[in-house]
Amino acid sequence: MTLEEILSSDGIRTLLQPVVQVDDGTVYGYEALSRGPAGSPLERAEALWRAAEAEGRVGELDYACRRAALRAKQRWFPESGTLFVNVDPLVVRSPSFRLGVTQQWLHEMGIDPGQVVLEITERRMIDDYEAFRQALRIYRDQGYRVAVDDVGAGYSSLRTVAEIEPHFLKIDLSLVRGLDRDRARRAVVRALVGLAHALGALAVAEGVERVEELSAVQELGVDLAQGFLLARPAEEPPELSPIALPRLRRSRVRGRGRERRHGAATGR
Repeated sequence: MTLEEILSSDGIRTLLQPVVQVDDGTVYGYEALSRGPAGSPLERAEALWRAAEAEGRVGELDYACRRAALRAKQRWFPESGTLFVNVDPLVVRSPSFRLGVTQQWLHEMGIDPGQVVLEITERRMIDDYEAFRQALRIYRDQGYRVAVDDVGAGYSSLRTVAEIEPHFLKIDLSLVRGLDRDRARRAVVRALVGLAHALGALAVAEGVERVEELSAVQELGVDLAQGFLLARPAEEPPELSPIALPRLRRSRVRGRGRERRHGAATGR
């Protein structure tokens, strides 16, 4: 299928990956991952966005992905749970986004904006922080929460974190991979967790794939995690891995001290 056919036929698929509290294994929410039709040349997200950029249709694709994600939430967990939705920084600043299209969709689907996290992706560099901050203020006032994705890689710099003051700071998988056996990575992640908590935000570890990485994440005080060890993305909310669950439940007592932060990030 071509990009035109995908956009005109609501051909975006949404896969859901759990975001899990590492202190007790509770599913905090799901990140919506957009894909094209299965088996098509545009199935993978990278191919979809390359095609959209080549054709000047990034905004249209962003809207299509966001609407598909909201429909997935409406179908699978409409009344509770958090949905992390990837948003291109340039789209957030566009006039059409400010007109409240997403807000209207939420109203039609019966979804509370407080259940939606706008996850700022690294696809583009933010070149005007003042304008971007003003745009985000509108969505904060409407009840949305904000996450900075891929912190530690790409364009997700510490300046972005400082300027946006997110509710969630998502630590890039390049820092999580091998975390248990790399002193430098542990030092960086420990510092990012401290930064997140100083801002009143929750730290999220992306790309947790090994039991040892999960243990390291827990030891360093990370609040939430996602990755193949916990569950692979699926069109229906997947069950957590039986390999990871015992590790998560074992830390239940140790993690009770973080309950205050989990509550604080729901409405700052």
